[in-house]
Amino acid sequence: MKNSGITTSYFLEYNNNLKKIQWNDIAFFPIESYALSGKQLLEKPGNVEVLQFRDNLIQVFSMQVEQKIERLFLVTPKEISGEYYGFLFLQNKQILAIKVIGSPLFYKWMEIVLRDDYEDRDMQSLLQFASNEYSIISIGGPIKINNRIFNETGKYLFDNAPKKYNEAKLAKEKANYMAKYYQPEGDVDKTAIKTAFDQMMKQFNPAFTPPADNEEIYDEFEKTAGFAFPKALRELLKLHDGIEDIPFLIAEDILDEWRNWKTIYDDWTLEELKKSPDPEKKVLGLYVTPYWVPFFDLEDGNFMAMDFAPDKNGTPGQIIAFGANNEKGEWIADNLAAFLDTFKVNYDFDDEDYDN
Repeated sequence: MKNSGITTSYFLEYNNNLKKIQWNDIAFFPIESYALSGKQLLEKPGNVEVLQFRDNLIQVFSMQVEQKIERLFLVTPKEISGEYYGFLFLQNKQILAIKVIGSPLFYKWMEIVLRDDYEDRDMQSLLQFASNEYSIISIGGPIKINNRIFNETGKYLFDNAPKKYNEAKLAKEKANYMAKYYQPEGDVDKTAIKTAFDQMMKQFNPAFTPPADNEEIYDEFEKTAGFAFPKALRELLKLHDGIEDIPFLIAEDILDEWRNWKTIYDDWTLEELKKSPDPEKKVLGLYVTPYWVPFFDLEDGNFMAMDFAPDKNGTPGQIIAFGANNEKGEWIADNLAAFLDTFKVNYDFDDEDYDN
């Protein structure tokens, strides 16, 4: 196979055979850095400018191979102006081994990127760049720290390939894990929900928008999520379509927030999602799952949600808190009616804050 005139000898195939390849087995393709831009950024090079350099470098290499680069590894020499070797993880799941033909601007940027790491120059560095990644790992030295890139080159590349290389496998792993916990919603006490809601409205007396026809949104949710829009939330949304100063989500917002969190779930591996277990075994020790349906906005990316994948001591439809400021889900109430009951006691209407 050829790629922009680059012969196959420079490409490494992403498969189990990759694990056997050693550094000395690899032919490195000479790739140019002369198209780098951003000379003006060198005037005051801060964190933002360094990230712009990262993106520009990836773009320059991408243009030469005529393919999107998912991740870039760059092994630095002991001297700034020495030889830089690296690996481009390409969109087609091939890895191109490269040797950078340095330009004056490239070396200047390397001097800035490595300014802290080059205080002890008995070490080399491994730069790991991607659109959402910027890391520098020290390698080598007298004790051969982090030397796998040299000693187990192929296996290191295999183990650190972009997540997209294993999307199907990682998705299946998560699906199999969640299948053990998902429980469909049981019967809903409609009277209890309405009674608790009416008492809450009587206590706070807020303005509210009358309920709307949400059937299309419910259908879209089921089509997207793979399970039905929660019956308990349907009952709640028969009573309002937004309440002033009390941040219950309307149906459209519930769907939007569920999608936002599903994107995070899809992007993370199961290992990344797993957090410390709940001592009471009510809520799974995960950062997020697709079976948490947010319905109440706690602000700053935090929500109350209905949980349909509880741990062994939890119940389907229980109420949990989760979000940006939570390492994992936290149990709040057994069901929506119970949440509305405790809400009357704990919600500070003036501060718009729910004290759980």
